[in-house]
This record gives sequence, structure tokens and C-alpha cells, in this order.
Amino acid sequence: MAIKRLPPSTVQAIWAGAGSALTALVSVPVFRESFTALRARPSRP
Repeated sequence: MAIKRLPPSTVQAIWAGAGSALTALVSVPVFRESFTALRARPSRP
């Protein structure tokens, strides 16, 4: 398995990013939110 060969920090970053992306994609139909390119881009600090 790839998880055994990658450093834990890399695996954690991949899972965190995948979880964030999945949450954003699921929230559109579940909560009937709009999804535009403007909302998809990262916010500025």
C-alpha cells in the first residue's frame, strides 16, 4: 500500500485535502448551495 511508503505528514495532507474537496462537493446538492468559480477559489487572508 502507498501509505506504508509515504511519510505520515504527506498522507495526512492528502487526506485533509481530499476531505475538504469531498465536503465542498457534497454540500452543493445536500444543502442546495450554489457553486461558482468565484466561490471555488481560495479566499485571501
